[in-house]
Amino acid sequence: MESHEYEILSETLMGIVVAIHRNFFRQMRLPLPINQFSVLKVLDNEGPLTGRDVGEMLAISKQQLSPILDKLEKNACILRRPMPSDRRFIEISLTDEGRQIIASFDEILRQRIERDLRTLSEAQVAAVTASTATLRKFLDHLAVTPLPPR
Repeated sequence: MESHEYEILSETLMGIVVAIHRNFFRQMRLPLPINQFSVLKVLDNEGPLTGRDVGEMLAISKQQLSPILDKLEKNACILRRPMPSDRRFIEISLTDEGRQIIASFDEILRQRIERDLRTLSEAQVAAVTASTATLRKFLDHLAVTPLPPR
């Protein structure tokens, strides 16, 4: 593959990220502001974490994260408690309410995607299936490959 083809492909992949945000998260009317929803989603995917871990995963500072966590705790979506292994650190976990918000949104999103997939031909569904499997492998590779230093 030529160098310019890699450039085009990387631009296309970045466009997909933007399209996912625009077509799902903006249109679907999240049950919470995106910053609060993102925290819940990280906790749902990763399990209980410290505030520092959540901040690093979402690339937001402690000063930005603290009010988000305060609101989520006030709305009974998260629970903060000292970590059993080291009480100097606070562990943040989802409550049943937080899990329900995520599960409800995930189900609505799944139904929408399934509905829209049904508009495709069998050949298109097969192509999407193959492409998404390849894309998933690539994204998993990105997750374990460190970024080069700036």
